[in-house]
Amino acid sequence: MSWIEGLIVALILFFFFIILVRSSIMLNNKNLNQRDKLASCCQLYQVRSNGREYKKNLEIAEIWINDLYSSSQLTIENIVNNLLDIFKNTRLSNLTEKGKAGLCLRCYISEYIVSACKKRASLFSGSQGVTYQSLLAFVLDDDGQYLIIIDTDGKQKIVDTEGKKQSEIIENSIFTVEILKSYKHSLERKRSLKNWTYLKTQQNKQIVEFLSEFGFINSTDWGLLTRIKKYQLQELTKQEQLIIEVYGQVYKRDRKGKRSKCQPPSDEQLQEMIGKLNIDTVKKPDILLNQLKNIAQKY
Repeated sequence: MSWIEGLIVALILFFFFIILVRSSIMLNNKNLNQRDKLASCCQLYQVRSNGREYKKNLEIAEIWINDLYSSSQLTIENIVNNLLDIFKNTRLSNLTEKGKAGLCLRCYISEYIVSACKKRASLFSGSQGVTYQSLLAFVLDDDGQYLIIIDTDGKQKIVDTEGKKQSEIIENSIFTVEILKSYKHSLERKRSLKNWTYLKTQQNKQIVEFLSEFGFINSTDWGLLTRIKKYQLQELTKQEQLIIEVYGQVYKRDRKGKRSKCQPPSDEQLQEMIGKLNIDTVKKPDILLNQLKNIAQKY
């Protein structure tokens, strides 16, 4: 082999070496980017005694989520949907897997709980003494120490790493788990888990009561029912859709020009709605009122 041929071979080998190195770097970058995305599913926001939030890395969640998704190219939205499929699957016998999926989701939504508190506190001036840190203690009550599932009775249950239910959490249900429990996960649903977290945080009873001391009036169920969007109606039964339609006709008409807090519909309004509905199972004001409350709870 002449020196020219040797040089050509060396250049070819060098060229392939460069391609190999670049491919390796690109692959590593992809893996790093994926791990960065997954970090939101294994870092749980918590609150210190001084009211400041911090992120706590949960090793059990980190190992599990990276084993499943670190080599995939799924978006974080698709990963969250997959986690919801696992957590919400009532037929899944592996309770540990459900608990781990739930833990990752609790980490994921904790960031948006903090964001919702910041957004709510921003409505007040600094002189009023309302900071987002003053709201965090009401909603960042998840220490991430346990795997938790929603049992068939709708209650929060602790699960050990062997998939056995240990005890029932009756009092002080964890807020992140309650958000996941109330979220109706389906492909047709338009509201993301992120937006649902914002909504449930803003509606948190303790936050609403605390802010009411500073003159803040939160939207009541009766106000919410007048602002249901068309795509949200698709989530309701035919009867519920009809109830909302008639409610809007009567309640909106009587609210026209008023700016005060929305009050429950009067007996006269309910009777008028009942007449318009003409549904055999809805003939009494208290029955209609309860149905309206049940619909409002979905939003």
